[in-house]
Amino acid sequence: MNGFERFRSAIADEDHTITVVAFSELDLDSVEDLRKIVDRCLLVEGVRLLVVDMSQVNFCDCSGVGALMEARERTLQRRISFELTEVKEPIVMRLFTLTGTDALFGLDLPTWR
Repeated sequence: MNGFERFRSAIADEDHTITVVAFSELDLDSVEDLRKIVDRCLLVEGVRLLVVDMSQVNFCDCSGVGALMEARERTLQRRISFELTEVKEPIVMRLFTLTGTDALFGLDLPTWR
């Protein structure tokens, strides 16, 4: 998968929400694509909530976490709410927990040692 094939967005006009679904891996190779699609979503007039759905992500590294943190910050700077949802892959859950970013993103994940 290359480029925007890794991400899909859907606009729900009734509640001013845009959902971006990430696929496969969120890593150094794909973070620029995430940045681009988030930028495009933030240009949509009237958007109040940007959701990044991680249900299809099977791997995420620190560059992916950094890109998500950056996306959250840029979204909040525009007074748009940001949610990270559906983190299901154990290795991805572990990364968020070990880096402490689970709390930043409001994720309720198992504790890893």
